[in-house]
Amino acid sequence: MFTKKELESQIDEILQLPRPSVAVTRFSQFDFEVPDDEEEIQIHRGFKVEYKGATHFWVRSLLCLEQGESQFLGPGAVRTAALSALCRAVDQAELASLTQEKLSFLGQAWSLHLGGQIAGAIVMDQSTDAFSVLWETDTLYGAFFWSTTA
Repeated sequence: MFTKKELESQIDEILQLPRPSVAVTRFSQFDFEVPDDEEEIQIHRGFKVEYKGATHFWVRSLLCLEQGESQFLGPGAVRTAALSALCRAVDQAELASLTQEKLSFLGQAWSLHLGGQIAGAIVMDQSTDAFSVLWETDTLYGAFFWSTTA
């Protein structure tokens, strides 16, 4: 999809691009089996034809996190979050395993529909209290964000 170096070289240009709509599915802490763990999941999707590329979608998703009521990013954190991305490639099996692990803690079963055959996927953050991954199909981009403050 892209490397960290490509993201670094494109960030200034991307921040100036139009901001197409992003479809967001959100699970707050009250959707989890243990609300006290203060977990949150957001799943973002956007049609590829509306974006200049995967880097454009990724930065747009970060902007959505920054502007929304979310524990993911505070004001002014988009550039830092974008430039600290891991950009570690994963295959479809690992993508499914990593996202299902986080979804398994929801109070009601929910499975992630990726929107088609995966053309590429990269883990962007995999720390103790946050996880994010970006994927691409033939028609759309998707991003999965999980965070906890517990």
